[in-house]
Amino acid sequence: NVLVPASIRALLPNTIPLPAFPAAPTGPARPGPQPEGEWCIVIAASVEFTLRWSADAIWQTPPWPIATSDALANDRSRALIAAATMAAPPESFLHRIGAEEPTDPLGRKAQVAIARFRAVVRNPIAQACDAAVTSLAGLGSGLTPSGDDMLAGAVLMFHALGRTDRASNLAEAIRRIAPSRTSPLSFALLEPACDGEPNAAAHRAIVALLSGAPPVEVIEPLRSMGATSGFDILAGMLVATGA
Repeated sequence: NVLVPASIRALLPNTIPLPAFPAAPTGPARPGPQPEGEWCIVIAASVEFTLRWSADAIWQTPPWPIATSDALANDRSRALIAAATMAAPPESFLHRIGAEEPTDPLGRKAQVAIARFRAVVRNPIAQACDAAVTSLAGLGSGLTPSGDDMLAGAVLMFHALGRTDRASNLAEAIRRIAPSRTSPLSFALLEPACDGEPNAAAHRAIVALLSGAPPVEVIEPLRSMGATSGFDILAGMLVATGA
């Protein structure tokens, strides 16, 4: 079961367990260059595919930078929200930040959820975190609903800012509440954020934001993350900063 580990196979019950191949890397992944190899897998007489991997490095989160004195200033936040809103798809939750009263049911639910989430920034007690996660988890469409992406962006930003009380309270609420409200796949991608472990694109965006970089440098790394996921992660980041 090397190709499809148990943690992933649970999400994909129709996968076919495959035996280990001699060329397969063994043991836990370690930082630094990884081995190269190739598997040719025959599932049936007419179904065959090849899996190749090349030397690469396991992603490890670099240390977060200290936010510059004006990185989170109100004028910078407003400029970033304006630029991101112009770039984001209209169905993203980023459009719900500071938007007028929506007329669609999802928009109304999203605005209520975002309002509850802003309360976490002001007062990160457990009850506020529970209300925010209950409102956002699983809300929206796609493999990773917008509400989940927003929670991921927020908890990552709390970690990056060193706001450990907010990060730990929100992460605890996510782990306890989200599994019953969203899909196993989305939760599997949300859980690393609870530990402060972003993917490379989200890390670049947060570093750019904390460094006071122009809005385009914050937005650009997130553009390729799904239809709306990158912008919804940004929405969570912005709410977590108090924007």
